[in-house]
Amino acid sequence: MNHYKEKVRKPALVLAQSLYDLANQFFALNIVYLYFVHWVTIERDVSGIALSY
Repeated sequence: MNHYKEKVRKPALVLAQSLYDLANQFFALNIVYLYFVHWVTIERDVSGIALSY
């Protein structure tokens, strides 16, 4: 019976870790893009329209 629990548990752990990594990736990209646009438009005096091309 214990062997069956291990077979079921391992794919669930892999799925959970994959979803966690995916969420972290989306969060990191969102933060980078928000701060990059802010830095370019405010600190470097580039108009916002320049980023839309």
